[in-house]
Amino acid sequence: MRYILLSILLFLFFFKGFSQFIEDDDNIKKDINKYKPVNVIKTNPLAILGSPMPLASEYRVILEHQINKKSTFFVGFSYLGKGILLKSYEESYNSSNSGTPFYYALYGFRAQGGYKFYYNKKAPKGFYVGPFVSYLSAIIKEKGTSFKSEYIKTTYLNTNIVFGHQFIIGDVITIDICSGWGYKNNEFFYYNTQNGSPQNLVDETISSYLSHVKFVFNFNFGYKF
Repeated sequence: MRYILLSILLFLFFFKGFSQFIEDDDNIKKDINKYKPVNVIKTNPLAILGSPMPLASEYRVILEHQINKKSTFFVGFSYLGKGILLKSYEESYNSSNSGTPFYYALYGFRAQGGYKFYYNKKAPKGFYVGPFVSYLSAIIKEKGTSFKSEYIKTTYLNTNIVFGHQFIIGDVITIDICSGWGYKNNEFFYYNTQNGSPQNLVDETISSYLSHVKFVFNFNFGYKF
C-alpha cells in the first residue's frame, strides 16, 4: 500500500514540475511574441524641389528597421529626375534663342544607409547618433540623344556622423530631423565619343563643391508600423 502511495506522490510531484515547466515555457513564448521590431517607412516630398544634387529632383523612399530597444538601421533608394533649376535654365536658354528648342534629360539614382543608436533606449523614438553613407550617380544629356554620344556624369559619395531626433506623433506619424559632418567626394565628367577620354569638370563647378568637408542636414516624414 505504501508503495502505491509513494508512487502517487512521485507522480503528483513529477506532474507539478512538468506543469510548471509548461507554464514557464508558455510565458517565455508570450514574452517573445510581445516583442515585435518596429519599422518606419519614410520620405520627403520637398526633395522633389531640390536634392543633394541641385539640378535634380529626388523621389525618395527610406525604410528604418528596429534591431533592439536602443538601435535601428536604415536603407534608402531614390530616383533622380530633372529638377527645377535645370528646367529654369532650359526656359531661359530657349526664350533667348530663336532657333530649335534645347531640352535636357537627367537620369540617376541615390542609395543611402546607416545605423542609429538611440539614447533613451526607446528606438525608434528620441535622440540618436550614428554613421550615415550616401552614394549618388546621375547622367545629364541632351534629350533625344543616346547616352554614348555626349553626356555629363555626376557622382556624389558622402560619409557622415549625424545627430538627430525622431518624433513620433500618435504612435504612427514620424518626423526625423538630423544634421552632421563628414567627408564627401563629388565628381563631374564630360563624355564625348569624339574626345575619347572623359574630361574632368571639377574646375568649372561651384567652389563649395571643391571641398571634401561635408555638412549634412536631412529631414523625412514617415509612417511607423
